[in-house]
Amino acid sequence: MKRTTAIRLDETAGILLTVGLLALLVFAGYAFVPRTKALSADWSAPATDGDVVAGRTLVSGGNAALDLRTGKSVRLGSVVGGDAAYADGRLVVVKGERVDSVRLDGSARWTWRATTGHVVTPLAASGGSTLVADCPDAQRRTCRLVGIDGAGKQDWEQTGAERPPPRPGDPYHGCTRSGSTGAGCC
Repeated sequence: MKRTTAIRLDETAGILLTVGLLALLVFAGYAFVPRTKALSADWSAPATDGDVVAGRTLVSGGNAALDLRTGKSVRLGSVVGGDAAYADGRLVVVKGERVDSVRLDGSARWTWRATTGHVVTPLAASGGSTLVADCPDAQRRTCRLVGIDGAGKQDWEQTGAERPPPRPGDPYHGCTRSGSTGAGCC
């Protein structure tokens, strides 16, 4: 009789142990599975019109940019209606003889002005400097190349440069605005 009781106790202990482990696994699975019940919100955002420039920046309204990697947005209120370009981590907006620029992190804002009546075309940017063609009017073929430093001050110039040839659909005459392939190309 003792042997039968011992076998029944072993079987009972094994069954209880199995049920206990199974209950522990079920509880652990329930406790550590992520849930979405508490997350109820509208996760959509209104659509923003604009052009994606260099695969990195959404330029909207000619004077605002959204960095698609960081989510940071910047706006240049001074040049509404200008032509926008992106290069070297900054938004460059040109309107007539005026060039405005801001880094996409919102720092290093500057404005540079050419002589009244001139037309400025951004050509390239790298290492904090921006290269523009400053042309007296649409009829003359010669321009001056101007290097603008990271603070918006004229760093150097070269006279006698030919006007950049216009490209179809390219308001900058030197670089493509959307899908730029050149390094530092506006």
